[in-house]
Amino acid sequence: MSNLTTRTLRVTVPHAIRSKIIAGGQTARHEKIKAILGELLRHERIEGYIRTHDETRQYAERLIELAKKYGDRHVGTMQLMDYWINDKDLIHKVFKVFVPRYANIIGPYTN
Repeated sequence: MSNLTTRTLRVTVPHAIRSKIIAGGQTARHEKIKAILGELLRHERIEGYIRTHDETRQYAERLIELAKKYGDRHVGTMQLMDYWINDKDLIHKVFKVFVPRYANIIGPYTN
């Protein structure tokens, strides 16, 4: 069984780019990513700056990938979803809409 926590969901973004994306440190960056991620999952499309949205896309890809792999009964996956997705109704949307939609697709899930 996998040992997933909120700290294990990591994406690679160069530090120089991260510091230019959102001022205010890691907490502010996470809050901004959570907000953009919520909009992406709710509307299934977003428009905006490439730097912030590219990093958010990587988090969305990883969350969908983990949801496909472990399902909604895995504690670690649900903790990650609970941390990264502010609107709890969107967690259900990930498992009921996105996982079946991308069940036969290896990825990427966003464009």
